[in-house]
Amino acid sequence: MRKISFLSVLLCCSCLFCHAQKIPETGGLTFEQALEITYDNNRQMDVVNYQREMREKQKKAAASLRSPKFDLSANYIYMSKDIDLDMNGYKQTVGGFLEQTQLPIPPDVATKLMGADWRYSIQDRNFAVIGAMVTVPIFMGGKINVANRVANLEVQTAIRQESQQQAELFSQLVERYFGLSLALQVEQVRKDVLEGMKVHLSDALKLEQNGIIPMVERLYVEMKVSEAESELEKSKADVRTILTALNNTLGRDTGFIHPVSSMFVISEPGDVNYYKQLALENNAQLRQVALKEQMAQEAVKVERAAYMPEVVALGGIDIYNYQLTHFAPKWIVGAGLKFNIFDGLNREFRVAAARKQVKQVEAVSDKAASDITTLVEKMYNNMISYANRIDFYEATLRFNTEYLRIKNVAFKEGTVPSSDLVDASLELAKTRIERLQNIYEFDVALAKLMEVCGMVPDFSGFTEMRGYQPVYYDAGETIE
Repeated sequence: MRKISFLSVLLCCSCLFCHAQKIPETGGLTFEQALEITYDNNRQMDVVNYQREMREKQKKAAASLRSPKFDLSANYIYMSKDIDLDMNGYKQTVGGFLEQTQLPIPPDVATKLMGADWRYSIQDRNFAVIGAMVTVPIFMGGKINVANRVANLEVQTAIRQESQQQAELFSQLVERYFGLSLALQVEQVRKDVLEGMKVHLSDALKLEQNGIIPMVERLYVEMKVSEAESELEKSKADVRTILTALNNTLGRDTGFIHPVSSMFVISEPGDVNYYKQLALENNAQLRQVALKEQMAQEAVKVERAAYMPEVVALGGIDIYNYQLTHFAPKWIVGAGLKFNIFDGLNREFRVAAARKQVKQVEAVSDKAASDITTLVEKMYNNMISYANRIDFYEATLRFNTEYLRIKNVAFKEGTVPSSDLVDASLELAKTRIERLQNIYEFDVALAKLMEVCGMVPDFSGFTEMRGYQPVYYDAGETIE
């Protein structure tokens, strides 16, 4: 096997899906065009796009936790009674004191003083206040930093989910786009078979009339004609079904689609170990698990932050008031501290639980990596199996073609029955269909392998295979 960068092989393989053998016809659609339509219109992409946008907004919300908080409040208060200071009970004491000290107070002043109501109103029972308060977090035990790191990890996870969805849609599109190409070519094979059976029937009728073959030979051909008509109708139904599925993947009803891009086969797609390494580095699910592991570690830090005090600075101002006592200040500034001393071991158990979650995610990560490498090997072996069978189908096709030619000559000479000729025709058609199916299965297997390896194809910049010569099969013509 030739030495080559297998990364370039994967990326260049992707461009083969959009390779066109001819100018698009009416309704013609290259794979590259279909992929662009899918990414733009498929509702599954909308779901992950909205998820990513939501996480980005949450990231901004987490960043705002460091910002000061400004609150504006308006309150109206109605109390059961006024707040006042009643000094009437001290009148007798004050009067006695004045008599003993014989202060030079005029009698009329003393009389007014002792006859006045010694009750002073501090606050009316009705009042309203409009005020503003600013709170600035000084130290929150690391909770704000952790919240920002977790929000960033959530955004990265959403991006991985978006990449995973793109890869899944890519392989789904390969399956349905080339599935339609396969179905159309199978339909053409079925048409060729039917036309051939009708020719055989015409020949059989002439030979029967001339007494060369018995009636049973002609009846056998008629039976095969009916069978060919049934198979053709089944092929047409398959085309309609796959076309509906393809339009569903595209996210819109484009009517009939003519697949322009060609199916292909690569005889030497590279070494399996490289694909395994590629999957371990780029698989979207594994990368999401790695992000979950980081988030679990951050969760431990969040629970540990509960042991730390929280410190905030604050300030307030009275903007407007109605009947508020003049004893109330117009503004305040200060700082606050909150420190939990004991909460019934709640923090200890929460930290322990967070640590167990880290261990759980680590175990999931190890299991997922093992499963992915096993899956890559399985998909790789399937792809190689399809590639290796191409030579067999090529040889079988050549043999069946020559065998049919010989049987046709012998039938016209009257040395073989019509059933032999019909069977040879059907065997050739069977080989043609199996060969097409094998090519299609190779393309699907390669696409699924690329999906697992995390290689979302980018067609721009890749115009040819480097080091490999793919075999193309025209999507618009039946393979003979």
